[in-house]
Formats: sequence, structure tokens, C-alpha cells
Amino acid sequence: LSELRRVLKQSGIVRLVDSDWDLLMVEPLGSQRVGELLASARHAYNDAQAGRHLYGAAQRAGFTEVDVQVVPFTDTVGLSRIVLLNLIGYAVERGYPQAEGKRMLEDVDRAVERRELLGVLPQFVVTAVAP
Repeated sequence: LSELRRVLKQSGIVRLVDSDWDLLMVEPLGSQRVGELLASARHAYNDAQAGRHLYGAAQRAGFTEVDVQVVPFTDTVGLSRIVLLNLIGYAVERGYPQAEGKRMLEDVDRAVERRELLGVLPQFVVTAVAP
């Protein structure tokens, strides 16, 4: 970010966007099941909490007028199933039970059929200005 600030023209604007996987919510799976999945898949992410770190990182890099917004990606129709499938794949690489991953996907599919799925993944959007 310091290099990005350096090469931006004065008053240049940067927008940074990233997720915070530790805030992922998928109902009907519940926080414990999702947490266990994320713990097993953590090796696939450089920083699973990157989104929450963007604001402070922009401040430390010397940007001004740093603003942060949190925009929820919400899913009620199963669009996030592919994200879960990827997370399960990463988790299985580290010993997460494949059968539990399959059960999770089945639970999500049933929730979609019943129109009860609610998935939320916050996206942190930081806008900052080069001094």
C-alpha cells in the first residue's frame, strides 16, 4: 500500500475491497460448523481477516480521508454454494472429514429448496486519498 500511495498522483483515489472469512455466516449450518470448516481451510488464505485490516493498513501507508464501509454479500438462492465447495476442498486437504463437507452441501441444498438459506459474507470497502 505504501508503494501504491507513492505512485498515485496527489489526490488520487484508491479503493480496496476484501472479505473477512471469520465473519462468514451460513444458515442452516450454524457458526460452529462454519467455524470448524474455516479453521481447516485457513491454509488457503494469506489473511482470512484481510477485510478488517484494510482500514488500518491504509492509515499506516499514509493515505488521507480514509473511509470504510462494510457491504454484505448475501445469498438466499444458493449462489455461494461454489464458495462452500471450494472451502470444503481446501479443508479436506488438511484432514477435514469429506463426509461432513458432503453433509454441509446437502444441508445447503435442502435450505435452498425450502427457501430458508441465508448466507452472508461481509465485504470491507476502504476508499482513501493519496496526499
